Amino acid sequence: MVAITELQKVGVGLVGFGLFFLLFGVLLYFDSVLLAFGNVLFLAGLMLIIGVRRTSHFFFQRHKLRGSAFFLGGVALVLCRWPVIGMLVESYGFVLLFRSFFPTVLGFVLSAVNVPFLSAQQLHGVKAPGSRVEGSGQTRTGPSKCYLSFTADLRETLFLTRPGVGHIQAEKFICFRGRSGWT
Repeated sequence: MVAITELQKVGVGLVGFGLFFLLFGVLLYFDSVLLAFGNVLFLAGLMLIIGVRRTSHFFFQRHKLRGSAFFLGGVALVLCRWPVIGMLVESYGFVLLFRSFFPTVLGFVLSAVNVPFLSAQQLHGVKAPGSRVEGSGQTRTGPSKCYLSFTADLRETLFLTRPGVGHIQAEKFICFRGRSGWT
């Protein structure tokens, strides 16, 4: 079990209040003060949770620069009292930044909530055109299907089938933007 420090607990509270203010800023017809306060609290809480170095590394990775520019540009537009345009730009940046987390969050929510028509068994067949087998240096291309299942302790287990390769089982497998690989 991971120990949570006091600063991380404060960071979780700040992120919660930030999301609260963002929600009510949108509900109250894009109130720029609430949106600006929510953005500042969200970013401050994120820095307290994962640290300043990891936050800057997350936002300024080479492949995430466009998403970071849109997200932080949207925050700047909200702070300059252009809330509607700022939130649109910020939302686009949020999607660009956090799109790698969406499959994981979706899988967790679908496994935690028992909704019959949204169960994880019906969401199989995610296509991944290529995968890299760790340690071999080989990249296999071709159509594949990823089947995601969850065990009792919510560990992700993914079954990958490829024509001519057979059935491969991998833990913590990522299927993202046409690329797939083991972590």
